[in-house]
Amino acid sequence: MKFDTWLLSHSLAEMPKLTQAIEAIGFDGLWTAEAGNDAFLPLVLAAEHSQTLNLGTSIAVAFPRTPTILAHIAWDLARYSKGRFKMGLGPQTNNHFQ
Repeated sequence: MKFDTWLLSHSLAEMPKLTQAIEAIGFDGLWTAEAGNDAFLPLVLAAEHSQTLNLGTSIAVAFPRTPTILAHIAWDLARYSKGRFKMGLGPQTNNHFQ
C-alpha cells in the first residue's frame, strides 16, 4: 500500500524542509494543486530535495496554458525529478470564472 499527501497551500521557502520531512515520515508521493498558488513551482523544489517521492499536480488549470507550454513544463519536471513527476490537469471553470 502506498500513501501520498496533498498540499493545499505552500510556502516556497518552506518546501525544502517540508519535502524532506514528508519523505522521512515515509510518504510515497506529494501532490500540489492550483488553489491560490502555482502547482508546478513547488514541485521543482520538492524534486531537488527528495530522492524517492513521486511528485504531481492533482489539479493544474489547463485553460490558461497552451498544450505546448504544459508539455514543456511536464518534460522539464519529469526529467529533473528522474521520472517521478505526474501531471494532473483540469478546467476548474466553476471556481475560476464565477
